[in-house]
Amino acid sequence: MVSKKQGLIKPYSAYFGLTLRIIDVLIIGGIFVMIPLVYGIAWHIHFTIATILTILVYTLIAQVSELYGSWRFSSISQEIQKVLMICLATIFVLLALAYATKTSAVYSRRVLLTAMVIIPLCLVLFRTLLRQFLHSARQRSRNIKTAVIVGAEEQGIHVCSELERMKWTGMKLLGYFDDNLAIGSQPVSDHDVTVIGNNNALVEYANKQSVDMVFIALPMQQAEKIQS
Repeated sequence: MVSKKQGLIKPYSAYFGLTLRIIDVLIIGGIFVMIPLVYGIAWHIHFTIATILTILVYTLIAQVSELYGSWRFSSISQEIQKVLMICLATIFVLLALAYATKTSAVYSRRVLLTAMVIIPLCLVLFRTLLRQFLHSARQRSRNIKTAVIVGAEEQGIHVCSELERMKWTGMKLLGYFDDNLAIGSQPVSDHDVTVIGNNNALVEYANKQSVDMVFIALPMQQAEKIQS
């Protein structure tokens, strides 16, 4: 059972997406400020415009691409791939805008090319470090989410196996709900997960134990009945 003390990260999950947006903005803006300083180039209004446009285009594409949603069940490579694709899309849009407005000549190519390389690298590095932090927190049981599975047949067993395989998600499986197996029975011998009730007991148990996720592994008609 996960106690309230263990969920130190979970109460702030609603603000997590907003925090990521702010950090991305700070990374992009900070790099645009630092690059002219490193090259000894005086700051001018064109850099301000480029910074604002980059932030607006990147955050818009990221929002549409659902970058700031939950990545708990996705690998770090999938998240990095999406970040890089968003960066490429942002670069394409900005180049198209510069070409359409005939303003590409007013920007320092050295600054822009450096930004095109450094910004994606820093965004990827941040995501990687964040994943490492969350993984460490889950190992210390401070970012655990609880789950149950409705249905202890083939589909339910498959879900259980996937959760066991993806321990890095921080998902703790409490047990199965099934109408055909007795309470306490173990659908799979090598998984220490048992049936804790029938389907009618699901709602009361989920509310009482503050279950975070319910995986419904039933035929379509039965699943719709459970969801209703």
